[in-house]
Amino acid sequence: MTVIRQSFNQSGVPGLDEDTEYQDCVFDGLDLKHASLRDCRFTRCSFKTANLIGVKLNGSTFSSCDLSNVKLDGGNLFSAAFKECKFLGVSFSPQVVLTATAFTLCIFDYGTFRGLDLSGRNFDKCSFIEADFAMADLRKTSFVGANLTRANFSKALFAQTDLRGANVAGINLREDDLRGTIMTLAQIEALAWELGIQVVE
Repeated sequence: MTVIRQSFNQSGVPGLDEDTEYQDCVFDGLDLKHASLRDCRFTRCSFKTANLIGVKLNGSTFSSCDLSNVKLDGGNLFSAAFKECKFLGVSFSPQVVLTATAFTLCIFDYGTFRGLDLSGRNFDKCSFIEADFAMADLRKTSFVGANLTRANFSKALFAQTDLRGANVAGINLREDDLRGTIMTLAQIEALAWELGIQVVE
């Protein structure tokens, strides 16, 4: 079943089905708490400020969708895939199931990942402007080409964390210990410049 260009209101929520394709649909501000949307396909859909607490998105795919400021506590995103989606200001708590979840070219600006186990995950070319990774486990996590401008890595755990090509401007080296990360020489020079250190050959 395919649903196209429909703007849903709260009364239509009980009619949402699993294994359904939704294109150009609007779910903004809806209470979808504990809804089961397994194996759905969402394309260019908007969920801004929606309540997704406890939602089941197992196996679902999202392409060019806007999930800015949604509530995700307890959400099950097992094996879900997100491509070119916005998660502006979203807080990912330890109660969110992210096992086998894939994120490609997504925007997580101003988001929170405090204390999460993100080890081994791939966030290449995603944007994390002013995101909070305090106390997160980032061992073997890849941020190649990502935008990490002014991200907070206070007490984060690093080991073979790949930051090559990432924008690391504004990272506070006086507070964040980046030992265990992988960077290019140009990135090291940029960070040194912010500390007032001039690197010469």
